[in-house]
Amino acid sequence: TDPAFKEMEVGTDLKGWPELRSKERVKGRLVSIKNTWFEFDGTVPHCVLPFTGERISLVFFSRNNWMNVQTELSSDLQAKGFSWPDE
Repeated sequence: TDPAFKEMEVGTDLKGWPELRSKERVKGRLVSIKNTWFEFDGTVPHCVLPFTGERISLVFFSRNNWMNVQTELSSDLQAKGFSWPDE
């Protein structure tokens, strides 16, 4: 069993997930993302713990229909250093 996998209480109602109500207990994972990259599925409900100080997050995502992007745009983005999937 993953030691970071714990049962937690939802603090407030989550916009977009009406099935998750405040005070409800859910299973989840606590992950420290300090000074490191972490990839997760943003379509799954997620949140952050309280924090004091300054926090900077970079969010990258791709659309399901990336393969339909116009060739000119795709070439321009790749020329600027963007990675492009092969399939």
